[in-house]
Amino acid sequence: MKTKLNLLFLLCFVLFACEDAPDLSRTSWKLTGIFHNGKKHPPVPDCDNCYILKFTGWDKLEATASASTFSGTYTISASTLKITTLESTTPDMEDVEDGILFVDALKSAGAFEIKGGSLILYFGKKNHLIFSEYSDKKNDIN
Repeated sequence: MKTKLNLLFLLCFVLFACEDAPDLSRTSWKLTGIFHNGKKHPPVPDCDNCYILKFTGWDKLEATASASTFSGTYTISASTLKITTLESTTPDMEDVEDGILFVDALKSAGAFEIKGGSLILYFGKKNHLIFSEYSDKKNDIN
């Protein structure tokens, strides 16, 4: 009887303690804010096609900084998002202003959360990027 109770307790613990990772595949996000070194500011330069993060598959992503584009892979769990590779697809382009910070933040990302329709990606000790859901109507296929 004691063994059955222990197994039941263990099963309940496993079922309720493990959170499923959110499915970010096939979602796109636009950077709307940067919290870095204790200050929050909008990304610069402000352009329609800058600072986009697209999760194109279960472990694949694409990103557009201020000038360059990237492709890569990621792993995800309940509260961690780790970008495992991020390689430039436009090696001749150099990012400006917050583009460099954007790329560095993606490379060092650790924790994340989805809160109120926003994706918050944490990098460093107290820094984070704030994204809003994004849809590029020009490239949508219906």
